[in-house]
Amino acid sequence: MKLSSYKYTFTHTHTIFTHTILITLIVLILLGIWLIYKYSMQQKQPHGFIELFTQSTSTTTANNNNIARLTKYSVVRTPEDTARGYMYRKTPLAFGEGLVFDYGNPVSKSFWMKNTYIPLSILYLDSSHQVIDISHNLKPLDETAITATVPEWRYAVEVSPEFADTINIGTLLLLN
Repeated sequence: MKLSSYKYTFTHTHTIFTHTILITLIVLILLGIWLIYKYSMQQKQPHGFIELFTQSTSTTTANNNNIARLTKYSVVRTPEDTARGYMYRKTPLAFGEGLVFDYGNPVSKSFWMKNTYIPLSILYLDSSHQVIDISHNLKPLDETAITATVPEWRYAVEVSPEFADTINIGTLLLLN
């Protein structure tokens, strides 16, 4: 074997090895960028919220009972998120989207629209998920206390005013 042929084999092998390392580094960099993007998108959803999706897309009537279903909702899990609600959100809620506050037992609390940039309505539900009161068309940034007209309720659900307009007192709101 001639020396020149050996040099060619060594140089060719070295080039392939260098290209393999470069391709691996590029793939790792792209993977890192994707992971950072994915992590940052998850951080836009406030901690303590759990996204849940249902299959229905509208309010329906069944057996002469008014039944409604949220198409997408989050459940508040921490005291900090309970205090924040939809504060600082600037994109309007989609029809059927909502934020559920489950207090575990019947309560009487008030809400406000401080630092809330989107119009909302609040549905108040009893333990069986039946709507017992509605606060309609709440004004963004209003710091006036918002209370239900009923003495106690277990769930409060923040929804778009358009969705709340399709709901009546007595409607069963499905949260599963």
